Amino acid sequence: MRTTFSRRCVLTALAGVLVAGLTLSFPSTASASCAIATAKATALGKQVTDIVANSSLSSGERIARFRSIFQKNANFPVMARFALGKYWKKLPTSQRKEYYKLVESLVVRVLFGQLQSFAGQKYSITTQRCLPKGTKGREFYVEGSVLNANGKVMTSVKWWFLKSGNSMKLFDFQVAGIWLTQQKRDEFVSFLNVRSGNISLLLADLRRRTGA
Repeated sequence: MRTTFSRRCVLTALAGVLVAGLTLSFPSTASASCAIATAKATALGKQVTDIVANSSLSSGERIARFRSIFQKNANFPVMARFALGKYWKKLPTSQRKEYYKLVESLVVRVLFGQLQSFAGQKYSITTQRCLPKGTKGREFYVEGSVLNANGKVMTSVKWWFLKSGNSMKLFDFQVAGIWLTQQKRDEFVSFLNVRSGNISLLLADLRRRTGA
């Protein structure tokens, strides 16, 4: 009995050490991922503000540069799928590529429109803190603010990043309390709800709105 008890004690102790070790590893992993997400948000914020504040660029040139930045740093396929909500399964595989590109164009134009009011001004986007979302270590919020040249807060911003392997890409962006991708989901689903879920009508509307 002593031997059995002793083995149980050892096994219990080892299990406790393993669990403690695993538990301790999560914060460091989340912390490292948060550091990456924060660095990305900081870099994106600077690139975006540099473009908007550059008065020598035309509106078309700004949009083109916006598109280039977000093509590299945003996960448009995931955004697009989320935006369709319950209607995703109705989208024919043959039309997915076009739908992705239309959502990409729309998101870039909306982001550009949100920040266009600052065109020609000197301002900055700061990052204050990063918060892991959920328990899987795949989603991270980075909170920040838009500051004018005098350092006054003009509005709040949040970046929502998704981690996949070694990749960390933007899934959503919030300005003044409104999440862009979630807003598009509400918009698309509402549009389809009153049109019997006709995806072709949504695609036609997106083509019209993006000039495709």
